[in-house]
Amino acid sequence: MQRLRKATKRPHWMQMAARLIVWVAIALLASLILGVVFDYITGLSPLGLLFGVVAGTMIALVIVLRIIQNRLMILSPPVEPEDVKENS
Repeated sequence: MQRLRKATKRPHWMQMAARLIVWVAIALLASLILGVVFDYITGLSPLGLLFGVVAGTMIALVIVLRIIQNRLMILSPPVEPEDVKENS
């Protein structure tokens, strides 16, 4: 029974990818909705939508880069100068 449960468990990378997809979708949709609401309130039809798309893309890009940077730091921590001298 235990082996069957482990076989159906999703890998860790798949959970991280799903989390990343959710965060990017939230960033894009929230900024897009805010842009459309801004258009509706002010009457400046394309400006809010364009600003929402650009802002959402930038926020999503920052989220992706931060997650990649955090994962890279876990997989390969920075090397201290003292460690390099000791190994030489």
